[in-house]
Amino acid sequence: MLMLILQVFLAFFIASMVVSMFKNKKQKGQQMADLQEKLAAYETITEEQILNATDDEAIEAVTYHMLDKVDSDYKAAMDEYNEEEKQFFTMYQLQAVCESPRNSVNDFFVSAKELVKYVPIMFDELGMPEGSAIFNEARALYLKFEEEYKRDIDEVVDELYNEEEEEAEEKNFFDYTKELKEIFKSETYKTALAKYVKDHAERFVG
Repeated sequence: MLMLILQVFLAFFIASMVVSMFKNKKQKGQQMADLQEKLAAYETITEEQILNATDDEAIEAVTYHMLDKVDSDYKAAMDEYNEEEKQFFTMYQLQAVCESPRNSVNDFFVSAKELVKYVPIMFDELGMPEGSAIFNEARALYLKFEEEYKRDIDEVVDELYNEEEEEAEEKNFFDYTKELKEIFKSETYKTALAKYVKDHAERFVG
């Protein structure tokens, strides 16, 4: 009887896993289809289209137009984008990192070094000095860790863990990520970013 129960449970578990995998695959397929549809829709955009759009529409149009322009390739973006596009792309990348459940602002410092200099500039352009302050504090923490890692790795790891235990009140990358994420979710940020896009509309339509 016990063996039968175990077999039934195992069969149910396997069936559940198969259904879950199928759903995930289907969901990813739909996401890719949605992305391709957006890229096609915004392959070309005009100044008039941007200026007459709502804030959400203007941001969406520029985002997908820029991604289509370089086929979502990071290196191509650095070679092809003008300064305004690089600044907009910087915030897109930083927001994507901050909103990812598995990443923190530390990943931005590691993987997008060429964009780091644009973040404080862009926050200033948007009239959001609090964003610059948070980002600069996170950057200072990253540079501190980078300097520490030039020494023996085992020694540094031990020190960092000890510091975390002894100084629990000190902010970490996830704290800064959470603060930046709140900014990106705010209406103030969306309004400011849309205004930036519309003020420089001619620079985003090439």
